[in-house]
Amino acid sequence: MNRTPETLAGILVALVLSWYAMVWTPASQQKDLLPYVDGETVYPRDRSGLAKQGAEVYRANGCYHCHSQQVRQGEVEYHLLLTRTGNNSEALIGALKDNDLMFVDSNGTEKKVDEAKIELSLFLNSDDLNATTKNPDKPEIQKARELLDQLKDEESREDVFLLAALAQEKDKAIARKFLGLPQTMKGEKSQRASIELAGSLTWDEAKSKLQALKNANASAMLEPRKANSDNVQAALWSDVDKGWGLRRSVARDYLFDMPAMLGDQRIGPDLAHIGERRSDAAWHYRHLYKPREIHEKSVMPPYTFLFNKRMLKEGEALGADAVTDNNGKSIEPGYEVTPKPFAHALVAYLLSLRQPDVVPEAPAPKQMATRPEKKTK
Repeated sequence: MNRTPETLAGILVALVLSWYAMVWTPASQQKDLLPYVDGETVYPRDRSGLAKQGAEVYRANGCYHCHSQQVRQGEVEYHLLLTRTGNNSEALIGALKDNDLMFVDSNGTEKKVDEAKIELSLFLNSDDLNATTKNPDKPEIQKARELLDQLKDEESREDVFLLAALAQEKDKAIARKFLGLPQTMKGEKSQRASIELAGSLTWDEAKSKLQALKNANASAMLEPRKANSDNVQAALWSDVDKGWGLRRSVARDYLFDMPAMLGDQRIGPDLAHIGERRSDAAWHYRHLYKPREIHEKSVMPPYTFLFNKRMLKEGEALGADAVTDNNGKSIEPGYEVTPKPFAHALVAYLLSLRQPDVVPEAPAPKQMATRPEKKTK
């Protein structure tokens, strides 16, 4: 049969859906955004003149591939979540104890590792569970009942039911009946898909504990969250001192950018606030012409084609527009290097990249209300 019409129709539908999801939906989400106005403050303003031309130079030379323009404010800490217990209770108990891991319930309460809970949860996923009514005298069932007797309160038995669900999740009705729990679940506690074992971990700590659980044949995952530690304030002020800005990027920052060049790699530093961090135009010309003059190990290619270069006559002075090194001498000894119009435009664009702390949806973090005192040695 001739499937050409159906194939073409399918391709057309796929294109329409792709356009709807990737073009129309993001545009509609931003269409109601307007510049923020507070008295004489208007942000953002559309770029004009050289800066607008410079955005095209930036895009045409692929700068957006290596540099992002999106600040993510704050430190990150990691929380370790157990998603599957595996079938080796001894190894799992050892991994939990050796790494000082504890169960953290939905209220944030930490509970020590209970061997009885883990062993009982694995029993609930064994073939012996279905034999509880047919052959209650089996040794495995008797041992499970002894473990169950150690768990006096209903909350502890709910913990067991949750752990069992992280293993294989056999018959829930039989499991709840064996545990003496009502068949209707209370709240959402027993419906969680994971159990938190540790929080506020650094990357190295989290990675080490995660590997220990994997070695025990269990499955776990790391969930990054915004840090809330005593070091956050100092870290945020450190970012400000380095010129990274007071806040995170938001959609309003890109209101007049068509397209918004957020970047798809992070080879170079983020440029969202580069106009404030590096406000000296001479520095940018020097960096564009000889990146390694600024950073010895820079991987940025030199953009010499954006400059004119001519040999100097003996005793001739440099022009006011000449690119110089840190000592005020020509960046190319014996030559005068001057920016072409494209270089002027590109630098104007870079200097226009600023994210002031004015938008209401992204105020400076509360931790930055007061700068911490620097410790003296």
